[in-house]
Amino acid sequence: TSTFWPLNNHWNICYDIIYNANVVLDNTEGSSFSEEFVAEMRGEALALRGYAYLKLFEYFGPTPIHTSSSPEDLLLPRATEAEMMDRIESDFLEAIDLLPVDQDLFGRVTKGGAMGMLARYYLNTKQWQKAADLTKDVIDLDKYSLFPDYTTLFHIANEGNDEVLWVQPCNSATGLGNTLVGLTFPNDFPFEGTQATFPAQIRIPNWFVDSYEPGDTRADSTVLLKSYVNRNGAVVDAYGSFGSFPLKYGLDPSAQGGGSGGNDLPEMRYADILLMRAEALNELNGPNQESIDLINEVRDRAKIPDMELTDFSSKESLRDAIFQERQWEFHFEDLTRIDMIRQGTFISDAISRGIKADSHHLLYPIPQAEIDANPNVT
Repeated sequence: TSTFWPLNNHWNICYDIIYNANVVLDNTEGSSFSEEFVAEMRGEALALRGYAYLKLFEYFGPTPIHTSSSPEDLLLPRATEAEMMDRIESDFLEAIDLLPVDQDLFGRVTKGGAMGMLARYYLNTKQWQKAADLTKDVIDLDKYSLFPDYTTLFHIANEGNDEVLWVQPCNSATGLGNTLVGLTFPNDFPFEGTQATFPAQIRIPNWFVDSYEPGDTRADSTVLLKSYVNRNGAVVDAYGSFGSFPLKYGLDPSAQGGGSGGNDLPEMRYADILLMRAEALNELNGPNQESIDLINEVRDRAKIPDMELTDFSSKESLRDAIFQERQWEFHFEDLTRIDMIRQGTFISDAISRGIKADSHHLLYPIPQAEIDANPNVT
């Protein structure tokens, strides 16, 4: 509903990013800072603003567009879809021209990160050629590669590896951690540190765990936890009862409480670049050897057999295989909703599960607090 507090939180965080980016953009142009510094700051600000508008667009569709930190009119109506799409694309394109390939401080936006996010936007808006071209440009940077071990890819010890293009850095200091542990595990889980849990548990359903091919490391017991020994020494069967626990991020032994996990949250990985290009090429050309080779790079890391071009007789059959591969690869990374919308299965899947769903449920409702504050937003 429009009063569901996480929606208001998402809206406000995105507009905080936009406002702060606009402050930087308003105050660097024509300043006395060095040309190199101004270019880098403007590049980061534009990429972050484009990212915030992209996140708003994925949730709510077009929203009001602000490009100044001191706008004359705070009560803008929602932009048109064309205006919103142009804003996202132009911010990222300008950022890509300004950003460096490498940053001294891990977590700051890079050229590859901005390229990857723009490629995702192109893919989700079905601009297949642009998505294919831009993912090729990322590959040609020759900077990124698949981390060899999926089971430890997300662990603290391997943060900053060459697979990550865009990341939300976290650490266990107050206010800078993630809430993965607090929202995932039960209160009798044998944590290494002083973690705590919230009255919520995220589970991976049995049918999804069972969907993996035999030997797939992405379904390893250290990634999808089917059972555990609780604090009282009793074995708790999660798989058979309620569903397995997502453990791909590992645990932070220095975390305190439920919201101080130090595990970084990757938002764009090289595996996504490979699978996005495979999908775009299939949409443009139907089944082709390059798409198969790109998918097999990801499958090889997962230690499962390669696909063959002869396995697919149509664009639709390869499309289904790519989406299945994406679910296996990106579970618990916040990509499935937008993937299913792009595939055209989001509403039909909900209906098949007995949920009353209609086409308007492709988007979330504009937060009621925003509608109350701005009479021009409908």
